[in-house]
Amino acid sequence: MDSAAGAAQFLVADLWSEDTGQLHRTYREGRARLGAYLDDYAFLIQGLLDLYEANFDVQWIIAAEKLQRRQDELFADDSGGGYFFVADDAEELLAREKPDYDGAEPTGNSVAALNLLRFEQFTGQASYRERAQKLFAAFSRTLTRHGRALPKMLTALDYFLDRPLQVVLVEGAGKAPGAAKNKVANAGLYGQRAGTELIDVVRKRFLPNRAFAVIAAEKTPADVAAAVPMAEDKRALGAPTAFVCRGVICSRPLKDPESLAAEIGKVDLY
Repeated sequence: MDSAAGAAQFLVADLWSEDTGQLHRTYREGRARLGAYLDDYAFLIQGLLDLYEANFDVQWIIAAEKLQRRQDELFADDSGGGYFFVADDAEELLAREKPDYDGAEPTGNSVAALNLLRFEQFTGQASYRERAQKLFAAFSRTLTRHGRALPKMLTALDYFLDRPLQVVLVEGAGKAPGAAKNKVANAGLYGQRAGTELIDVVRKRFLPNRAFAVIAAEKTPADVAAAVPMAEDKRALGAPTAFVCRGVICSRPLKDPESLAAEIGKVDLY
């Protein structure tokens, strides 16, 4: 976990300039060079979202959303939907392509589609879903006739057609016994933290279509909700408390692993 956070810190601090909005794809001897392509943005955004769901440090989702906005500015095809591979400020080309094949590495549009839908769940902003819908429309011909060429995009389409889970865990004030001895700074995943058993329930269940947030014991709901609005108004009720939402419908507060496992295991027949 520390290695992942260190790598993300390097990428955000040294290969991306917030002042210019420029992400670079190479780094050598203290110098970042070469403007990034769509794949660089999409994969880095995906990694930052994954890292947030691993250690629940809101700086990563904040950075991911800033990069997403820059990706939209540089690569989006506002008329045709989806994203071009090359930025609009790059060397002028005869044509700007939108690759439609997931090889050993998925194409940037496939990754971007899922990123957009994850942002929608975390933030509640419908604009992310609308952009994802336009992306699917742009690739509808390939998806319909040669769906096996875009397996990653199909997983994003499944997310789009599903009603994804929003899981929020509020640890509450204080930590579980022994937590003070733990040297790991990242909240939630390691050590004897309050709520660890509930986190483990979510971790051990295959839930591809979900967004997961934790309000750590040392944080207030307002601290997290500013970056992750889906955590707004969630409170611990005397003990670590989980909330599972599907759209606008949320479960009752859940305090034990068995209840949480039963809730996330329900088959949604909407």
